[in-house]
Amino acid sequence: METETLAFPLTIGPDGRLARTDRVSSLVAVLGAMAASPASSWAHAPWFGLQEAFAGANLALEQQPALADALNRGLDGLGIDWARVEAVTVPRGHAPGERRFELTLKLADGRSAHRTLTA
Repeated sequence: METETLAFPLTIGPDGRLARTDRVSSLVAVLGAMAASPASSWAHAPWFGLQEAFAGANLALEQQPALADALNRGLDGLGIDWARVEAVTVPRGHAPGERRFELTLKLADGRSAHRTLTA
């Protein structure tokens, strides 16, 4: 008899049922929550709320090393050691005022992953 187990990370699918998702997608969702949360809402974890950092980013600059550093401090605070934010960049041709960033993640197994984060 096959035993069903509950495995993380999980998401709720369009049908309302729990579905397994990949680690990188789950991590990017957490990073998105960090980018959308004000620092004042996390008194016990000020490294989590990065809304002000993302809102204050100079979109005229392609490279955003301060944002990468802030996200990595958040990963450290969460105890996530299997991924690092290697780079945060502003995509070329972004619309004025658009807060979209490209993330380059370096995974512990040596792979890289590229994802988009909207803040």
